[in-house]
Amino acid sequence: MRTAPTVGLACDRSTFTSMISDDDVTRLGQFATFEWREFNQPSSWDEPPPFDADAEARLVEFAGALDGLIVCHGSPRVTRAVLSAAPRLKVIGELEGDRFARRIDVDAAAELGIPVVTRPMPRRPRSRNGRSR
Repeated sequence: MRTAPTVGLACDRSTFTSMISDDDVTRLGQFATFEWREFNQPSSWDEPPPFDADAEARLVEFAGALDGLIVCHGSPRVTRAVLSAAPRLKVIGELEGDRFARRIDVDAAAELGIPVVTRPMPRRPRSRNGRSR
C-alpha cells in the first residue's frame, strides 16, 4: 500500500494564519499529510535569512521526514546541509516566490535533483467563505 506524501510548511505564525486557510489544509489533506513548523528567522526581500545554526538544525530535523517542503517568511535558508539531510524530499516551494533565491539554495537543489517551484504572483486574501476577494 502506498502512503500519502508528507508536505511541510516552515514559516512564522503570522504568515501561516494570514495565508493558509482551513480549506487549504483540508484540500491538501485529500492527497497528502500536512505539517506546519513555526520558525521566526528575520525575513527580507533584499537579503537571505541570516545563518542560525539552531534554526538550521530544526529545519534539518523537520525536512528529513518530508516529501515536499514549502518555505516563507520566518523560515531559515534551505541550505545544502538541509537538502542533504532530507533524502525523501522531491520538491521545494516558496509560498510567495523566491525569485531572487534568497531563501533557497537553488544551485544545491539543482545539483541534488530537487526541483524548486515558486509562486510568483502574490496570493489574494481569502474571505471567510474561502473564495478569493
